Parts: sequence; structure tokens; C-alpha cells
Amino acid sequence: MNTLSETNRLLLVVCVVFLAVGLFQGGIGPVLQDLARQTGSSTVAASSLMTVVSLTSLSSQTITALVLKHTGHRPIMLVGMVFFLCGISGIALSTSLTWLLIAATCKGIGDGALLLLGNVLAAEASKGAGPLNLVNAMFGVGAIIAPAVMSVAMVTAGSGIPGLWVVPLAMASALALLLIWRPNLSIPTADSEAIAEVVHSAGHSPILKTRLIWLISAMLLLESSIEASLGVWLPTLLNQSAALSLTAASMVLSWFWFLLTASRFVAAWASRKYSAFAILVFVVTLSAIGCSLLLTATVTGSAMVAIAAVTFLGPGLGPVLPSALSILRNAYPRNTGAATGVAFGSGSFGAGLMPPLVGVLASVAGFAGGAGALFAAALSMGLVLFVIAASGRRERNRSPRYPVDQQVCPAGSE
Repeated sequence: MNTLSETNRLLLVVCVVFLAVGLFQGGIGPVLQDLARQTGSSTVAASSLMTVVSLTSLSSQTITALVLKHTGHRPIMLVGMVFFLCGISGIALSTSLTWLLIAATCKGIGDGALLLLGNVLAAEASKGAGPLNLVNAMFGVGAIIAPAVMSVAMVTAGSGIPGLWVVPLAMASALALLLIWRPNLSIPTADSEAIAEVVHSAGHSPILKTRLIWLISAMLLLESSIEASLGVWLPTLLNQSAALSLTAASMVLSWFWFLLTASRFVAAWASRKYSAFAILVFVVTLSAIGCSLLLTATVTGSAMVAIAAVTFLGPGLGPVLPSALSILRNAYPRNTGAATGVAFGSGSFGAGLMPPLVGVLASVAGFAGGAGALFAAALSMGLVLFVIAASGRRERNRSPRYPVDQQVCPAGSE
């Protein structure tokens, strides 16, 4: 390990951080019922922790962007790790809903700081897209293996909560590496000032007066809503509607995260031949088919249909984010940072607000009601895509400079 360069050491730390965040994302769904029992609350109430995590993470990202140029990367990373460790430990130990939500607040603060900083450091580490793909792939790895870890905990301990401790263990490993290695690579002052400027200017950016930014933001809000809801509710839905054990349902969730992660790499390859808009048309269609099958599974109680639904939903949801951001990059070449910030913010709101809504609908109308909400969100993505296409045709008639379905540059190309 002593032969690793400063850059590679920092990237390894960031990879372990993203692995830990992914472990939580993939593991929270299988243990949701256990958390509800431990805190003496309902499953719907316990699911509100994801709303708290998502919204506090968004706030934390904003604060991190503003203070980055004054503090450097190491203090922010240390603080983010401490908040993350306190948050996830508190979630695992909480015996009341109040303490669960307080712990979720700490977890969200850590998430926001670490995810923003990790992506920025990975982007700074190389001119190519390799480091960014690597660290975000580690998030996917964590989300894939977490349900399997929770399944083992359920079988051996009768509860998935002991499996949650793998998350702080991973983050503690990253903290130890950071303290021992003390990698010196930092974000250049000019770059950190540019990040802060994006945050300051996003609220009054001229792009907010254009239709495309709001359409893309709406699409990411809807995609994040479906993705986050599946991450939280899929094991419970399969357990109670399709008669699968929580252990088996957790493995189906692992299959979902695997397909979602793999599809992003496939989409990166496909972008060399197909436009971002064409990819979106294909994957949104898959998402709609997947959600319709999921609704059918909740009505019929068929485990096979539910697994088929997940098989469509993973590759249907995965490429939406990178493809939508490619459209933004082409449409706003001079305001890419502000456009991305607005779109990401919308996605965070969707991830925070939809899971509790699905839970409420499931408690009122059964899981068919929750699955119906996801199907409506998938159809809404299709409607948004149709409006984007119509807007693109109008813009091409006026000015052909930035068509929305312009061919996307291959990943990593100059």
C-alpha cells in the first residue's frame, strides 16, 4: 500500500466511503420492518427516516459547496464521516421514532458532505471519467451486496438490524485510512470557488427561465421517486403481497441494484452510437413496463411477475440520470453546473417525499395502491419525455444550436 500515489490513496478512501453509503441504501429496505418493531412505530412512520436523510443531505451539500474553498477537503471529509458514523449507529440503536429521525438527520448531513466532496475529488483526480465511474460504481457494489448481508443477519439472528453494523464498519475503515495516510490532494481554489458560485447563482440563473431545465428536473424527480421507493419498500412489498420471505425478497432487491448499476455502464457504451434522448425513450419504456408488472404482481400475488417487474425496472431506471444530465450538458454548455445543481436538487426531493407517500397509500389501499403510485410516476416520465421532444422540435425550428436529442459525446472523450 505504501507504493500508492497520493491521488490513488485519496481515491481509495473515497471508494470505501461510497461503498458505505451504498451499503446503507441497499440495506435499509430489508430492515425497515425490524426498525419499526424496535422503535415501536409503524413501518410507514419508520420509512420517514429516508425523507429526513434525503432532505438533510440536500442542505448539507449546499453548505459543503459554500464552505469548501475556506476549509479544504480533509476537514469536511472528517466531519462528514463523524456525522455519518453517529447517524448510522443511532439508526441501528434507536428505540423510539424520535431518536430514529434524529439519527437520520446526522446520517443525511454526512451523506451530503461526503457524496458532494467525493464526486468533486474524483473529477479532479483525472481528466477522464474513470475515477468518477469508479467511485460511483462502488456505491452500486454496496447497494448490491447489502441485501445479501441483511439476509444472512435475518437467518442467523432473526433480525436484519445486526447486519446494519457493516455500514459503520466500512465507514470506519475509510476514516482510519484517511487518518493514517493523510492524502494531500486537494481541490484547487479556483474549482472550489466555482462550486460555491454555482450554488450562489443557481437561484437566479437565466436557465431557470427555460422550459427544458424544469422538464429534466421533473424527470429526475420522478425517477428518484421510483428508485428510492423501491429501495425502501420492495422487500416489504414482495413479502406481504407476493408471499416471499424477507430473506428471498432481499435477494430480489439485490438483483434490482445489480441491474440498475450494470445498466449505467451499458448506457455509457450505448451513448457512443445512440443519442441521450433515444436512450431515454428506451429506458423509460422499460420503467413503465416494469411498474405495470409490479402493479400486476401486487394484485395477483405472483412472485414470478414481481421478479419480472424488477428485471425491467433495474435497467429501466439506471440510465435515466446520466442520460438526462447529458441532455443538460448539451443544452446549457455555459451553465452546466447550475443546471446540474437544480436537477440534482429535484431528484433529492423526489427521493425524500415519495417513499412515505407509497407507504401511506399501501396502508390505506394495500400495496396495490403504492404500486399504482409508482406506475403513475413511470407514466408521468413518459409524458415529460413527450413534452421534451415537442419542445425540442420547436427549438430546432427557431434555432438549431442546441437540439435536445443531439448525439452525446462518448464518455471520457474530449
